[in-house]
Amino acid sequence: YLSQNDETTRNKDFLLPMVAYLDEQGNIKDTFLDGFLFLPKSPLPSGIAPHLETIKSDWEWLFDATFHGVSGFDRLDEIVGDVKKELNRPDYKVQVYATILTVLETQKDFGDVDGDGVSENCYYAEDREKVVRWYVTKCLEEFEKGNYENIEFGGFYWMHEEVVNSKQGEAIIAQTADIV
Repeated sequence: YLSQNDETTRNKDFLLPMVAYLDEQGNIKDTFLDGFLFLPKSPLPSGIAPHLETIKSDWEWLFDATFHGVSGFDRLDEIVGDVKKELNRPDYKVQVYATILTVLETQKDFGDVDGDGVSENCYYAEDREKVVRWYVTKCLEEFEKGNYENIEFGGFYWMHEEVVNSKQGEAIIAQTADIV
């Protein structure tokens, strides 16, 4: 889980026991997990839970934590590189998955994602689509720019984990599926 407190509660080796099987002395003996899902932990910077009416700054925080946080993609790439070197497994990589936060139609003031100076109103399908497309594009471009050697992008995870019980819940899922 990604938390606002990660920078103060996690050291550089936080991910190591998830990437590698360690013996009692802390020596790397084998690989461990081969896929990593980067989920936010409540509350988000706005104070709201990740499955509620999130705003642009929440998504921006999640993006930064996922890619560049102390337990994000950058750090995971480095740790996997250390493990594969120690085990002499030059082709070893792990999969990573980024989270898409919930886009509720009740969020009428998300923030401006397309530079037109107008905050997106997620009641409207076209604005929900703008929000998801903005975030997915931002993530894919950042992953490409990262030139990661030890991690592969596996895809996206829908944070809410279910179809929101609303008039537009199924439409939101269909829109997101079309984008990703």
